[in-house]
Amino acid sequence: MPEIQATHGWTRASIQTAFTVFVVVQTWLTPIEGYFIDRYGPRVIVAFGGVMTGLSWIVDSYAGSLGMLYVGSAIGRPRPRSCSPAATTR
Repeated sequence: MPEIQATHGWTRASIQTAFTVFVVVQTWLTPIEGYFIDRYGPRVIVAFGGVMTGLSWIVDSYAGSLGMLYVGSAIGRPRPRSCSPAATTR
């Protein structure tokens, strides 16, 4: 985190907000992901999660503003939750 602070001049608290976005999105998407796993199967959802994670890494790597960092955190977070339920479904 010190590298991000030094490069962009953002505070540690504002950078940590990206993690808060991660947790909120991850938590609230769980029931929706469960529905989609039941409807489309785990392979499709895990593949979608992988694509979203890759997109998140790209957005985060080019983030020049806190808003972009938060967007990257939000779009990539279906991945952890989409993989966990998939392991226990069907």
